[in-house]
Amino acid sequence: MLPPLLVPLPLARVPAAASPRPARAAGRRRPRLVGIDAAEATFARRGFACGCPATRRRLEGVGLAFLGGYHAALEEDGAAELGARLEGAEPALRGFAFEGAAMGLALLDRLAPWRRDRLRTFLRGPGAPHVYMVHVGAGWALARLRRGFAGPPRDMDPLLGWLAADGYGFHEGYFHPARYARGGAAPGRVSGYARRVFDQGLGRSLWFVHGADPGRISAAVAGFAPGRRGDLWSGAGLACAYAGAAEAGAAAALADAA
Repeated sequence: MLPPLLVPLPLARVPAAASPRPARAAGRRRPRLVGIDAAEATFARRGFACGCPATRRRLEGVGLAFLGGYHAALEEDGAAELGARLEGAEPALRGFAFEGAAMGLALLDRLAPWRRDRLRTFLRGPGAPHVYMVHVGAGWALARLRRGFAGPPRDMDPLLGWLAADGYGFHEGYFHPARYARGGAAPGRVSGYARRVFDQGLGRSLWFVHGADPGRISAAVAGFAPGRRGDLWSGAGLACAYAGAAEAGAAAALADAA
């Protein structure tokens, strides 16, 4: 039986980060087992609110770039080949493709125990220029597998590995908004300082869940316990700067609200 949230989904053709390459047999089978339908990145499927079509397209494009990288990691058996595909992504979205690839590699490291060095090999090679995003993406895999998080896993950098908790938090807010992004639930599997990093990732997800709307984000943050709000605002501000899609004046409004 597959872990929760890894049940096979009806797999649509997800845009890869670059032109598809012939994949080996194992690579062709992996998306059938752990693939994520491209529709999962749409606001309609996620139930996210957004009144601006251009903002919605931009933020959905971020999700599709992530899924493109994720599926490329499932399909390619070599780090060099994977890196070449990811480099073909649009520059403004390339970091998200690398983040998605890291999720795929970290997932394979934990589901295919006969080889556990995919993520490390990627970090020593094409993933090195995107080291922060790679660690964040690895956290998505831990959330998918419902693993606990109290500190950086042994296969990650002892400092940058904390970023995996950020990815964990984003994943929970993005895929379970009713519980985490709107309901304010505390992460039961995350403990210690990692909870603060989790909240920074959860704050990033608010930018998507609330369609880059400063007013809705402010109202959402106000619903959390006061001690959590600073980290949530930190994450929302990062998403505003990195994911973009803000309408004129939104960044200033977000700063004023924070």
